[in-house]
Amino acid sequence: MSIQSWFARSLGRVREGTKAHLVSSAELLDFTDDALHAMREATDDECEASFVEHVSRTCGGTVDWREQPQDIAETLAAFLSADEVSLIQTSTLNDQTAPPQAVQGFDESLKGSPRGVRALDSFGDFYIVLVLPRHLLPRFDEINQHWIAA
Repeated sequence: MSIQSWFARSLGRVREGTKAHLVSSAELLDFTDDALHAMREATDDECEASFVEHVSRTCGGTVDWREQPQDIAETLAAFLSADEVSLIQTSTLNDQTAPPQAVQGFDESLKGSPRGVRALDSFGDFYIVLVLPRHLLPRFDEINQHWIAA
């Protein structure tokens, strides 16, 4: 990432606030009104924890920044069809591929699928990985433009 890209990303995060993208993503993913209210009232860390808890039950999970592609594929597999799992397992990624690039590779493998995958930077040393309906990806990417892991 270039210095200019990093600066624009950092400025965007400061300008919009640290948890706004999580609440907006939760709205897009149809979290309950109670969950949304709790996230709005929570601290940044509590908001992220609530988001991760819900996502882990419905469409994704977290991966450590040191995870290898096969570990990330296992996290995503619980939310993919058998055909989709076979597509990401045949991705030609080596063990040195960083999680954001692995997720991008998996998404490329799923181009013909009705779902795609994304990775978000977290407030800690992990990534939030999600399996999302492909029709939601443009809006999700817009909401998370400063948080998509790169």
